[in-house]
Amino acid sequence: MAKKQIIIVGGGFSGLKLAQTLEKIAVPRDDIEVTLVSRDNFLLFTPFLTETLAGMLDEGDVVSPLRAFLKKTRFIMGEVTAIDVKAKTVTYRRPLNDETETLQADHLILSLGSTSSFFGQTEIEKLAFTLKSLDDASLLRNHLMAALEQANEETDTTARQALLTVAVVGAGYTGVEAAGAIRDLMKDAARAYSQIRPDEIRVVLIDMAEKILPTIDASLAKYALRQLKKRGIEIRLGQKIENANENAITLSKGEIIPTRSLLWSAGVMPSPLTQMLDCRKDRRGAILVEPTMAIKEIPGVWAMGDCASIPNLLEEGRPYKGTAQNAEREAKKLARNVLAVLRGEEPQPFLFRSLGEFIVLGDHVAVAQIKWLRFSGFLAWFLWRTVYLVKIPHWSRKARVVSGWTLDLLFGRSSVETETPRLLRGHVLDRSTKS
Repeated sequence: MAKKQIIIVGGGFSGLKLAQTLEKIAVPRDDIEVTLVSRDNFLLFTPFLTETLAGMLDEGDVVSPLRAFLKKTRFIMGEVTAIDVKAKTVTYRRPLNDETETLQADHLILSLGSTSSFFGQTEIEKLAFTLKSLDDASLLRNHLMAALEQANEETDTTARQALLTVAVVGAGYTGVEAAGAIRDLMKDAARAYSQIRPDEIRVVLIDMAEKILPTIDASLAKYALRQLKKRGIEIRLGQKIENANENAITLSKGEIIPTRSLLWSAGVMPSPLTQMLDCRKDRRGAILVEPTMAIKEIPGVWAMGDCASIPNLLEEGRPYKGTAQNAEREAKKLARNVLAVLRGEEPQPFLFRSLGEFIVLGDHVAVAQIKWLRFSGFLAWFLWRTVYLVKIPHWSRKARVVSGWTLDLLFGRSSVETETPRLLRGHVLDRSTKS
């Protein structure tokens, strides 16, 4: 008898956790085969992405090979080029050539992730950096180090100011953490440059909203705002970018900020792969699914994580946030739902309340919200590191991270420009030819 084919598209937190759960509860059956298709053969531990940007951890410390987690799952590294949800097929391109293969599923599970959304602002998109991947962190880090090198020799005042100013758009989790990390990186690195004073470094955080971190407890958000200002990060709220070029941005209230470094963290959207799918989506483009994570009106096809709009029945049907803690628990529930359907049983809705949130502000300071408890300062930062250290897979990776943290405390962060000329030159060339 032919095995039932369960195909997972996407190897992030949710896709990997789903495969691992299926290995435990379903693969022991002889009639099931699980396949995971992913463009990358590693898991990126995204909570530490800003620490990589800031030079506190090496790139290799925040990734783990997917194959190290998968013992019974077939793993395929390939770029997905087509998905037919009605036929339940996935077409992917092999990594080293243009050959394609198509897989047929009995149960197709989409965990496609998300990308940055510029809301149609094409000029800003041409100029801005993002922080969604390891390549993004490497690219931005190298750009900032190159900016310091050039500023050290620059004699024109305006050009020098643009090189030493970083504008971060979006005062949510990513923007706030990135602003703190960039401030720490550049202030520390500036000490090695004879012609740059640390007080010349500017980091400007911009958001259309009237407050930062709008989804956390108001008292913690106010504390975070005070800490950012105390550490010299400039805040521009209730404003947006009206105009941008490679040397400056103009805000909606008329302020012109000279900058060669613009980081965009003001919005996300589901992966572009979701646009090709013949199924219902919400206004953001996320796949509309039932509380069980089954795609509406298409039996045998499921979606979870950032690409899906999963109604939270505990919160009046509002969609779950795209967080790692939600993604992992969605995956565990979805694995059991798929197995239930294979057994001829009814799938159950996903029900989960957030356990809490951490936001790192830099300089060993954070805010934390865990159930009804609130923490701030060094204690919150220490709790953040402890919680995420526990979550890091494999003792070897934990040891690498602890080693990186220890070296940072003893000798300071690394401010060397890593060898990524393809990324850096490619971005510079892209900006100069399109602007």
